[in-house]
Amino acid sequence: MLLNFGIVTTSPYKDKRNGCYKLIISGHASIKAFKDNINFFSPRKISILGKIDSINPNRMSKTDLIPFISEYIRKKYKLHKISRFNFDRYNNLEKNIGELLEIVDKKDAILL
Repeated sequence: MLLNFGIVTTSPYKDKRNGCYKLIISGHASIKAFKDNINFFSPRKISILGKIDSINPNRMSKTDLIPFISEYIRKKYKLHKISRFNFDRYNNLEKNIGELLEIVDKKDAILL
């Protein structure tokens, strides 16, 4: 259901302390989408979640990574233009997708 709002989460897990099921929402875009579309009921949690607006959306996350995509594209196409792009992070891929689609073939465009 959360994916319909563009919110990516982990698989649910059971907290050992209280038996409650939990999800982890990571990545600036997913957290912001949660805040804008769903949010919390508790004023304390709403206040904490409100801080997402002051965080730089271009910060590099340790978890929002597309493994091996940069290495594959750079090795296959070997263009100086591609070496400038950092597109193994979702926010950077989104920013550079237009230029990348002009370079890669149809088969690789599906990967992006």
